Amino acid sequence: MAKEKVAFDEAGYPVRGRHRLTLTAFRQVFVDAIPTRRRRELWEKFEAMAREAFASGIVKSILVGGSFASQEPEPNDVDFVLILKRDVQTLRPDEKVWAERERFRRRFDILLLDMHAVREGSEMEQHWMEFLSFTRPPAPKAGRC
Repeated sequence: MAKEKVAFDEAGYPVRGRHRLTLTAFRQVFVDAIPTRRRRELWEKFEAMAREAFASGIVKSILVGGSFASQEPEPNDVDFVLILKRDVQTLRPDEKVWAERERFRRRFDILLLDMHAVREGSEMEQHWMEFLSFTRPPAPKAGRC
């Protein structure tokens, strides 16, 4: 399989815009190409969650941003937004984990994943797409262990 190409700016973030990648392509660009233990650890947790989310049938796509979606070798976490399918009107109790942040955190017992959920086509989806597309300079590393 050919490796996906994503152009990065001088700060190490993808050039502004929407980059549509499969999980495999995302791993190639943001994990395999930047092979640190921290990225692999975060990826394993994120990938397991993402596969389960897609298997639920109510998650259409996942927006990923922040330092994990950059060339930063040691990101703190994975910032992402679950896009719920437009036609999902009522969630069963077992599906609420995908829409409610606290249920999600309890279910996955993960503080390494920063999750939000919005409905496909909503104003909030647009908000998060715009928010996650902004490039910001890297934070100073002083005092970080």
